Formats: sequence, structure tokens, C-alpha cells
Amino acid sequence: VMEYGAYCNHVIWTNARHIGYNVSAPLTANPEVFDVEGPNFLLERLKKNVWPPSIPMVCAKKPTSESGGEYCEQNYLFNDG
Repeated sequence: VMEYGAYCNHVIWTNARHIGYNVSAPLTANPEVFDVEGPNFLLERLKKNVWPPSIPMVCAKKPTSESGGEYCEQNYLFNDG
């Protein structure tokens, strides 16, 4: 049984790799890798809300320059975007 936090990390890291972030393969990563790599890309956020969601969490593709970083094609993993 996988802990829920580790499961979420695996999903987010897999999505991040899919949309072009340079992160470790989640299946071979350990908690230390998540702790070190996470702040490097999880703090990249959409620019539309007071509490903007993290791009690797809610986007299926990175925001385009036309959107000014405010919108992206969203995935269906997390609904807080």
C-alpha cells in the first residue's frame, strides 16, 4: 500500500515530466528527491488568482505566452486550478 502523499508526488512528478520539467523519474525517486526537487518547480504558478495553483499540479501543458501565464490547458488530476 502506498502512502497518499507519496502517491500524489508520483502523479505530480509524472505530469511534470510529461509537460517538460526536468525532474527525476518518480518510480525511482525517494522522499529526499521529492524534498529537493519539489521547490524547484512546484513554486512555478499560474498568475491569475490570489492563491494561484502550481502549474505541474493542474496543467496538462505549460501556459502559452499569449495567456501571460494566467491560463493553461488543465488536466483532470487536481481540481484546484
